[in-house]
This record gives sequence, structure tokens and C-alpha cells, in this order.
Amino acid sequence: MGNRSMKPSVVSEYQIAFAEPIKQVLKNGMELYCVKGEGSKIIRMDLLWSGGRSTEPIKALARSSMQSLYDGTAQLSSDGMLELFDFYGASVGHNSRMEVLTSSLSFLIKDIANVVPPFLASIYQCKIDQELFDKRQERFAERLKGELVKNNVIAYRLFTEKLFGESHIYGYNTEPNDYLSIKSTDVRKYLDDHLGTDCKVVICGDVSDSLLAELVQYLESIDQVKSKRINQYKKSETTNDKELVVDGPQSQQVSIRMGRRLFDRNHRDRDALMFATHLLGGYFGSRLMTNIREEKGYCYHIESSLDCMEYDGYLSIAAEVNAANVRECIKEIEKELKLMMTENVPQLELERVKQYIRGQLLLDSDGVFASSNILRRYLAIGLDESEFKRKLNILNQISAADIRKVAEKYFNPVEFLKVIVGDVSNITSS
Repeated sequence: MGNRSMKPSVVSEYQIAFAEPIKQVLKNGMELYCVKGEGSKIIRMDLLWSGGRSTEPIKALARSSMQSLYDGTAQLSSDGMLELFDFYGASVGHNSRMEVLTSSLSFLIKDIANVVPPFLASIYQCKIDQELFDKRQERFAERLKGELVKNNVIAYRLFTEKLFGESHIYGYNTEPNDYLSIKSTDVRKYLDDHLGTDCKVVICGDVSDSLLAELVQYLESIDQVKSKRINQYKKSETTNDKELVVDGPQSQQVSIRMGRRLFDRNHRDRDALMFATHLLGGYFGSRLMTNIREEKGYCYHIESSLDCMEYDGYLSIAAEVNAANVRECIKEIEKELKLMMTENVPQLELERVKQYIRGQLLLDSDGVFASSNILRRYLAIGLDESEFKRKLNILNQISAADIRKVAEKYFNPVEFLKVIVGDVSNITSS
């Protein structure tokens, strides 16, 4: 029988590798990245365009537009398109995020001629069905109404609105009526202005040279179209508010959001602060989880995160607690923040977090599809596969002094905004 009093050894000599993509620029301007694997007989193709919330002139327009790509074409209706993809076991997805628009197709190699042309047609020859459009917008509005009765949703919306301003691309909030006020002509223009051939295409899976050549032929059959997107970013001032307490619809839990506005993804402190934020509350064994969940029992889950986008960014701590424990929970959060500002992280804890992140990177890059997912994330923010190696180098080199340095600059709780949403009558004053 093994000795249970002995801790398992920590192994860090494994190799973390990222599959190098094949790159080429097609005749119509598309940038193609191919990550090759073997054995699965499955191919995934992703198209990525700059866009999303950062370029929508009307609230909720980007999401409404990308969902309209399910409506079919003049030759094949929405139902016909869905039946075709279902028959061949293909999976299709169209999505909009903060700064990127994506369309994805997964299919079996043998079905390439049956699914790739209609998939590309659904993007570049989309015909918006007015009846489907109206029903979809009503459905979006109803779903949002259902989300707006949750304390954590309200807290997040108030938090970002206060940090950036209610007209900022990262701060404004979509309301149910915004979906209903969008016209199909707005969607048509948005798609025409954004889904050009100035996009990035990521192909991964069991890709032979002949298969890649066939896919290139399909992609190059699309006439070159230049996007006419307009960036909607405008500078705004940081809020002077320090605390906002709002009565929420859910009485059993109180949602806490704490944090501050910071910087964009190119800032020199981003990597060190990302590591510090992970150590603070980014995994199950983090300081916030250990103290506030495991030792104090104030909440089931608490986390910290750093979001750095193209133009701006913010640090956030989120927790769901009982109203009677709100102030004690905030005090403990502030205590952990101050501790990281004043004391170096012990070497054992530092190595444990590094090992955890290495394990995540190993898991995230395990296999051709996982590597492709990472590549897509990098390409969506203007980076390439070299970012993976850069992150590994930073992880290996970062020190306790580096962490304390960024904590001193950015973890001062006096500079944090606190948003509290829940049963106000049971929340004790600070």
C-alpha cells in the first residue's frame, strides 16, 4: 500500500509544443492557416473577420447579423440548408464577439464537395428571410428579459457601464427593445460591410495536400470583396464612483463585482498582471478560493480575471454571497489584495501556479483541433502562433518580484469600483 502521508512529486520536464501552421495568401486576399493532423478523417474550417461589438453602429446589430447567416440562400432555404448539413453530419456555427466575427464548419473528408460550397454560399450569398428574422429578434429579446432577472447579470452590466461609460463599446448595455428596433436592411448592410474576403481562414484536421488544394479552390472561387467596416471606439473618462449598491430581483444571493479599469492587450504589464490575477483568483486553489470559499465559507465560487482588449481593459473579481456576509467577504478580498501588494509570493506557491498553467497549456494544445483553437484565438486579436512560445517563455521567467511589482501598481483596493446587487435591506453598511 502506498504511503498517503507523502505528497506526489512535481514533474515539469514534459514538452509543450504547438503545431506549426502552413500559411498562404489566396488570390482573393484571404489569409489561410492550415494545421495538419492525422487519423480523424474530420476537417474544421473557420473564417474570422474583424468586427463584432467594436464595429456595430446599432446595439445588438453584430449578433443579429451573424445569426442571419442561418437563413439560407436564394437556391437553398434555411430548412433545406439545415437538412443538408444534418444529413452529412456537418456542424455549422456563426457567432459575433467583442472584436471578431466567426463562421465555422466541421465535416467528414468524404463530404467536402457536398458541404463546403453551400457553407460558403450561406455566408457570401445569404438571403435574409424576413419571417425568420422577425421571430429571431423576438426570441433574442425574450431571452435577454430572462437574463435581466439575475443578480450576477445586472452586476456585470452595471460594473462595465460604470467603468467605461454607457456609450463606450465595452460599456454600453443592450436592452430587449434594441433587438426589436433592428431592421433586416440594417443587417444586410452590416453583412455586406464586414464579410469581405479580407479575412483569416483556419483549416485543421486530417488535411492532405490534395484536400488542401481542393479547399483553396473553393475559397478562391469567391470574388475579392473589401470590407467597409467602421470602428465605433470613442475614448471615455474613468468613473469616480467607488461603490454602487442596487436592489436585485434575486433575494437568496448577492452578486459582488469589484475591479478597476486598466489597459489594452499591448501594455507591457499585461503578462505579469495576468499571472498575478490568476494566482489571486484564477483557479480552484487560488488565494480567494482558499480563503473565502474553503476557510470562511462565504461563497461557493469566487474568481478574478483580467480582460485586455484592443482598446481598453479591466480587472474584475466576482462572487455570489449571502447578504449577511457581503461586507466580510469584501474585507477578505481587500486583505488578499493588500497581501499581494506587500509580500512576495512564496516560491512553493509560485511554482504550483506555474505548474497549473503549464498543465492547462499542455491540455489546450493537445491535438490538432486544440492547437487550432489556440491559433484562432490568437488570430482574432491580431497575433499568430509565435504568441504561444512567448507565453511559455514568460511563464518560465516570471518571478515573485515581478508579481509584487504589478500588484503594487494595480491591486490597491482604494482604486477599485464595487458593485453590489441583491437584497439591499440585509446588506450591512461598510
